Amino acid sequence: MKGLVGIGVPVKNFNDKVTACIAVKYIKGNIVDAERDMILGKLMHYADRISKLNL
Repeated sequence: MKGLVGIGVPVKNFNDKVTACIAVKYIKGNIVDAERDMILGKLMHYADRISKLNL
């Protein structure tokens, strides 16, 4: 069954409060588990980098 799947991770401020998120979506069945894990890892990496900007 085709449909959309979304993955999102929080972006936190210097007080460790969630202030935003980064998310992606893809068509279910077009991404294998390894690709999903890679996408999640990249989202987490960039969310952490943004969190450290202290804006």
